[in-house]
Amino acid sequence: MENVNRKRMELEQQTTELRIREREKSAERETIGHEVARLEERRGNLQKEYDEITARLWEEYEHTRRSANGMNS
Repeated sequence: MENVNRKRMELEQQTTELRIREREKSAERETIGHEVARLEERRGNLQKEYDEITARLWEEYEHTRRSANGMNS
């Protein structure tokens, strides 16, 4: 009976530790998800800014990005 109780206590301790790890990993996954969303938004903003600069380059100077790079050589 004592062995059964000791084994039960060990299993309860393992269960508690696993639940703690599960909560930690869940929180970590949520943090990473937020960071991915933030980076995707940042990438979208940078792409929009790039597109606007490229359009302005064409509108004001009738140059594409490639032809403007050639002018710097």
